[in-house]
Amino acid sequence: CQLSVDQTGSVYIVGQPYFIEGKGEATLELNVTTPAGLVWGFDSSESWINPQVSSTAASDDFVTYKLSVKISANEGETRFGKFELIDENRSYTPAAIYVSQFGTEYNYTS
Repeated sequence: CQLSVDQTGSVYIVGQPYFIEGKGEATLELNVTTPAGLVWGFDSSESWINPQVSSTAASDDFVTYKLSVKISANEGETRFGKFELIDENRSYTPAAIYVSQFGTEYNYTS
């Protein structure tokens, strides 16, 4: 009997993995730390979530990226989406950042 261990896990340290926002346009900010030398990017099928790197800070072994995530105003119903951090070779587990955004309010009268 042979035991095999796979230690390919997430290489991303995400400062805040979930956001809840009002229906208006918003800009979210969070920090993501990765090992130095890791080439990565964003993967999102949500047109209303637009992440970008706004600054970086490096040490010998790690790089911390400040992300600025623009959220479009919501004129419809409440929506839920995410974007993922994916390394260039897709060798590691992606990290997901989730966004829930309120939509149009309805006033009910009797």
